[in-house]
Order: sequence, then structure tokens, then C-alpha cells
Amino acid sequence: MLPQSTVSTVPVSRYLTYSATANVGMFLLNLVLSVIICYYLLVDGTRFVPSLLALYPYTDTSQRFIDATIA
Repeated sequence: MLPQSTVSTVPVSRYLTYSATANVGMFLLNLVLSVIICYYLLVDGTRFVPSLLALYPYTDTSQRFIDATIA
């Protein structure tokens, strides 16, 4: 008689439990980071937008894109 493979004896429920726990953990991490980022954008948005715009090179195309995005 051949020995049973150890892979086939590992319960699938352990993998599903780990997967569900990892998904919930990632969701909570994303939620916390989203709340923090949104809070600081709302509080400091007036300084954030000009500093973000300073990162882009100023060309006619970029100015049209910025105007279309803000409008």
C-alpha cells in the first residue's frame, strides 16, 4: 500500500481561514490609511494642491489638463 501524501491531508479550511484573515487585515489597513489621508487632504488641501502642481513641468498641455481637471 502506498503512503498517503501529506499535501492531501492538509485541511483546506486552514488555507481559507488564512486567506480570509489576510483579506480582512488588508481591508482594515486600507481603511485606516484612507481615512488618515482624506482627513489631511481636507484639512490642508489649500496648500496641497499648489505643491502638487509644482511637481509638474509647466507647459501649455499641462496647463490645459490642470484647467480641465479643476473645472
